[in-house]
Amino acid sequence: MTKVISGKTLVLRAAFFAAACAAWGDTLTWSGSNAGSFTTPSNWTSADEGGTSTYGPRPGDTVKFTKAVDLEEETFDIGSAGLTIENSATLNNYVKFAGSGKIVKRGTGDMNLRTLSTHTGGTRLELGRIVMIISGVKTFGTGPVEVVYNGTSSGYNSRPQIHFAAWGSGLTNELRVVNTHGDYAAFYCSNAATISGPVYADGDFTIYNGYGSFAFTAPIHAHGHTVTAYCVDGRAGTYLNLKSPVDASITKSGPKPMHISGVSDQIDAVLTVNDGEVKIDTTGVWGGTNVVVSGATNMLTLTALSNFSTPPVIRLLNGGTLSMPSVVMRVAELWIGDTRQSDGLYTAANMPTGVNAPGGVLIVGNDYPCKVWTGGKSGLFSSGGNWSDGQPPVTGDLLVFNKTVNLEAESTDIGADGMSLYVGQSCILTNNNVFTGSGLLTKLGKGRLRERAELESTGGFKMTDGIVELCVQDKALFKTATGTVELDYTGGTTPKLVGAPWNAVVKNHVKVTDNPPSKHNVVEQSNLMRLSGGIESDSDFVVCGYYGPLHISGGISAPGKTMKYIINGRHSSNKTSQLADTVDCSLVVSNYFTGAVAIMEMSGNSPNPANSFTMLGCTNRLTAAAYWGGTNIVVRRAETIIPAHLILNGENNLNPEATLTLADGGTVEVAAGKKVCIAHLVTDGESRRNGVYTSANLPGYILGSGRIQVGVAGLTILFR
Repeated sequence: MTKVISGKTLVLRAAFFAAACAAWGDTLTWSGSNAGSFTTPSNWTSADEGGTSTYGPRPGDTVKFTKAVDLEEETFDIGSAGLTIENSATLNNYVKFAGSGKIVKRGTGDMNLRTLSTHTGGTRLELGRIVMIISGVKTFGTGPVEVVYNGTSSGYNSRPQIHFAAWGSGLTNELRVVNTHGDYAAFYCSNAATISGPVYADGDFTIYNGYGSFAFTAPIHAHGHTVTAYCVDGRAGTYLNLKSPVDASITKSGPKPMHISGVSDQIDAVLTVNDGEVKIDTTGVWGGTNVVVSGATNMLTLTALSNFSTPPVIRLLNGGTLSMPSVVMRVAELWIGDTRQSDGLYTAANMPTGVNAPGGVLIVGNDYPCKVWTGGKSGLFSSGGNWSDGQPPVTGDLLVFNKTVNLEAESTDIGADGMSLYVGQSCILTNNNVFTGSGLLTKLGKGRLRERAELESTGGFKMTDGIVELCVQDKALFKTATGTVELDYTGGTTPKLVGAPWNAVVKNHVKVTDNPPSKHNVVEQSNLMRLSGGIESDSDFVVCGYYGPLHISGGISAPGKTMKYIINGRHSSNKTSQLADTVDCSLVVSNYFTGAVAIMEMSGNSPNPANSFTMLGCTNRLTAAAYWGGTNIVVRRAETIIPAHLILNGENNLNPEATLTLADGGTVEVAAGKKVCIAHLVTDGESRRNGVYTSANLPGYILGSGRIQVGVAGLTILFR
């Protein structure tokens, strides 16, 4: 009997050992307090034992939590059989799971991950949320994490979702979206987070961006399906950023922005903007050939010619807009509502409604010539090897420079159709090429064009954005004065003409079109600059001198408008800024440098009585032949330490009907032997009586030995 019993005992022990090596299948329910040890048997009720468990969880078991529990920090090996966790209330998990098995998460409650697990079999999320709640924990084991939609769950918390709650949280695991359902969010962030593992999906799914920037830095694979990017409630400056290729169509929803900064090349993918803004960054490329922007407040923003690998068909529906400031872009077709726009080249002057492109160029269709400088062969403009199509430029071309280039010296005929040079933002095009021909030369883009050649073309020059810098001393921009140099501000751009060397010259007439920003200098110079063809404008404008004077000898034509003329006192008095010929505008002259007196000398005339003349912290000298016909003249210090001073060298310098106001240290000087007649004199708010005023009876306001006659000529005022 003993042997038999002993034998039976041996058999039972062997069976027990075999069972211990296999997967367990018990269901354990947490019966402990709201905090405790995962491995302590007394915290559990066993379904197999029908009561308090005599053992803790084992590989292959299902563990249930029906109330909120904080699990203590410890390590638990799930073996190869894995573990199923089912929680209907929040589970704060500090347990470090190890082993080669898989963890399956079920139940509608959140599972907050507060520690680093190392299990290698992956994780399967079937219900509820896994919440990455510690910024330093960016992995859940090392295997893939599956988000599985079971087809029956509903409600915000019941559907399976990876939630990124901590600032700087994220996941490096491979992510798989299984049995997808397009209207639920598989991934949600409520603070800044980064998913740096690849994402695979077998259907449509949604990314939800909440109160933080959400970045995907690895590819998203969902070919033939749609990823909905729902961006809402974000803090100012936060957005969803797709930094890597997306093999799927994208539909943007929610009012907060989304950026595409990765390179996607799927030609059949569709980009749809149904809410807010999608911006394709300068590094971003979208390969899909169908783009839709629908809704009056919704926008697609483009930043570079390379944003599309293939020219797409773009449809702007229900007031949707396309924004592409200072960008050259080619599209195959453009539809505004149900109307296809005509093929051709569009600039600010003729841009279709719905396209916001200050300084930009939109090419619709494939026929209009546009080539991009690739370089590498030489700096020769005429070498086909330096251009994207392998052919040298010809008249009528639009030429794009998206890199800094130094063109070698040669001569190029731009013909009667001219040429357009687009210089990309932050790029510098240094030109030593002498352009000839009768066409218009156009400078586009926010970059800088440095002109080192004296041009021989006769059709003029047009700037729509960026800077043109004259870099040749004692030579003109154009050898002849034929053609206008136009600065076109249509659409809110900021072109600027800059003179760099001493005696930079523009013989051509300068024209300012549309409305420059109020503090933007349309012309500025670092040394003496001569506008010998004069300047005209249909808006108020500003010209500024930093280290040298500006000479405008061809007059100013801006009737009803104001030119602000900022001059520099750093140069000596014999290097004055000058105005000659007819000045038809109001004039404000101010001092750029407050450490010395800046001087402006006017030798022309301003016949319009409506033109006011304001002098702020500088000296303004009218030659004997000069005439200012405006009836409102103000001389005041303004906000500088330099006093304002008006010098009159001729008896007929001012309109006899004028009012002269001297304030805050403003003074007037009349040349010896001269008497200037005006209607009214105001000094620091006090209107002076009619009479003759000199430095003797009005010291501090009138300098020099000449006189000012106020009011009726010949009237004598006795001062007692």
